[in-house]
Amino acid sequence: MKFITLSSSTIKIFFQRKFYLQYSLGNCQTLTSTGQTATSIDLRFEIPTGLTITSVSFIIYDSTNRQVNTDAGNTVTANEVYTHTFTGLTASTQYSAKCAYNDGAAKEANVNPIYTAPEDITAGTSAALTDTSVELTVTVDSEIDNVTDGTNVINVVGFLNLYRGTWTAGLSASGSTSLTVFGEKNGIKSANAFQINNVFTTPVSPAFRSFQEKNNITIIFPAEYTCRGNVSFKACADKSSNNEDCSSLATVTSPHVFQNLDHSEQYTIKLQEIYEGIESAITSKNEYIEPSQPTLTINTQTSDSISISITEGSTTTSYKGCIRKNGATCTRSSITSSPTFSGLEACTEYTVEVVAVYQSLDSESLIKTLYTASASPAFTTSQTKNSIIITFADTTCTGTISFKACTDKSSNAPCSSLATVTSPHTFPNLDHSEQYTIKLQEIYEGIESAITSKNEYIGKC
Repeated sequence: MKFITLSSSTIKIFFQRKFYLQYSLGNCQTLTSTGQTATSIDLRFEIPTGLTITSVSFIIYDSTNRQVNTDAGNTVTANEVYTHTFTGLTASTQYSAKCAYNDGAAKEANVNPIYTAPEDITAGTSAALTDTSVELTVTVDSEIDNVTDGTNVINVVGFLNLYRGTWTAGLSASGSTSLTVFGEKNGIKSANAFQINNVFTTPVSPAFRSFQEKNNITIIFPAEYTCRGNVSFKACADKSSNNEDCSSLATVTSPHVFQNLDHSEQYTIKLQEIYEGIESAITSKNEYIEPSQPTLTINTQTSDSISISITEGSTTTSYKGCIRKNGATCTRSSITSSPTFSGLEACTEYTVEVVAVYQSLDSESLIKTLYTASASPAFTTSQTKNSIIITFADTTCTGTISFKACTDKSSNAPCSSLATVTSPHTFPNLDHSEQYTIKLQEIYEGIESAITSKNEYIGKC
């Protein structure tokens, strides 16, 4: 084929098996594409007003300008609209079209480019990505660039006949909906829509409240606070020092109690919601476990003070405590592990309250009744030959009271073995011309007072 170009706007002469004169048309917009399917294109030619046209031919070309099909030699009249549908085309493909007509001279009009529509979507699924987005996967037997519901458009990427893209329009957390979508290529939708049912987004991370009591943590969460459908929850708890390593979440219902946890430890609780089989992001929260109840050991009880030692299983624990008369109240304040409560009244019943403290959490309170000792007992002595008589009484203490006493020569080691005595008590058969030391002790509610000592002489016989 060869051609000679006379000018850009006048005449082209083609030499081929056949030839015709082609004149450029001042208004080429009378040829339009009025509709496309996956395998057809509709062309529409409006006869210009005032022209007498004897014949119309449509020709369609592919993107390489190769003639694909023709509809030639159709007789028409003035002011007529002539249409023709080319079929047997390939989906999602670019074409161009020419309309050749004769109004006493051969002329043509062009429409370029035009496209066939993509094939219909034949399958579609969704997979939740977040609480407001899903991934759509559609099957189409031709190329598509987008998926659209007619209003919203998303780009997709394809492999073989599968195309994927992220859809967000009209979605909300824990939502369930259906989408009616078309494939789209070159701005042209497929002829028919495909409905994707059961489009679920992920639930939001679940909120929960937690309460610590002794060595248990209770979590409370709404059974269904945003979702409507198949909802369940999973949870776990582990020491935070284990790097939040509770990886095995178990199904739970609200309220749920994590029991028998270690005292004086921080725990991380994890909760996850499962909606229609879709797992939410995990919500994590830290809770501390209070210390165990401390134990108390009595060191000393005097007539004006009580000294104790406190222990608890954790090495990171501090203590608070106070002392009060029985029936009164007191406010706990920080104390050491070996406090002494002083300034007390003799032979008085007191209540000691002690708690261990960890991360501002108080343990279960230890409450113990203790007594101060009586004051050192006073006594009088009298002598009869080689005997010493002691007389004593307690006029201040009320409760269980007893006395112990002993005597020995002052030149010997002090008598250490006191025996229970009542008043008056006689130490008989003592040696003449000797000094004796007498010791007396009062026992109040099992608590020994300080010992009172006194020296007495035994005369010569």
